[in-house]
Amino acid sequence: MKTKFKTLGIIAIAALSFTACKNESKSDMQKEEVKQENTVKNDQNQDRRIDFRHEKEAEVFYTYLDIKNALVKTNAEETQRIAKDFADNHEEKSEFHEPQIYTLMAKIGELEDVEEQRELFNELSQKIEPFLQAALKEGEIFKQYCPMAFNDEGAFWFSVNEEIFNPYFGDKMLHCGSVQAIIK
Repeated sequence: MKTKFKTLGIIAIAALSFTACKNESKSDMQKEEVKQENTVKNDQNQDRRIDFRHEKEAEVFYTYLDIKNALVKTNAEETQRIAKDFADNHEEKSEFHEPQIYTLMAKIGELEDVEEQRELFNELSQKIEPFLQAALKEGEIFKQYCPMAFNDEGAFWFSVNEEIFNPYFGDKMLHCGSVQAIIK
């Protein structure tokens, strides 16, 4: 009888320990998700330390960052909404951005598939680089690169945060990449 109680006691303790560890693990995962989400938000908030020649140039870049951050979260709906809002509220021809930038943002706003959005975001990143070099008045923008994007062809993007948040892989490979250059 004593042996049965000991065995049941050991099983009960083991079950409680296992359950407690399992809950702690779940809690840690939730904390990590919150940390990741806050970090992505931090990228948006940190853009205030940069300055552009004109407010409308800043709008273009802030919209670019919003699209990038939505892709980091692999959120096709948010990406589409941000790009569509930009296209709806700006003219194709503007002295503050290239028509190609507008066109690419408008096309991203039409797409529902996140992988197609990422392909156009890659094109947008290529077109926006000379714009950023000309428009930036003060601060730093980090040109970041992932060699594994698009079947190892590689792709780059821009961020105001030196830490890597990969828009081409999102949470699959969130920190894959490196800083290649700094636009000042």
